[in-house]
Amino acid sequence: MDKRNSPESTTLIDLIELVLHGTASDEDKQELQARLSASAEDRRAYLHHLNLHSALKRRFAFDD
Repeated sequence: MDKRNSPESTTLIDLIELVLHGTASDEDKQELQARLSASAEDRRAYLHHLNLHSALKRRFAFDD
């Protein structure tokens, strides 16, 4: 089964997005931490998403 399309993966991406946007609750942060501690696949997905977010932010950052 392709985990990228599973409900668990969607939840993982949602948690990552909440943290990246600064809107995660303490419970969200704890859940993400637990998932990252328990799963190498989730850690890889987290790093991939973090790298993508960072690259897009750098690419589309505008000087004020």
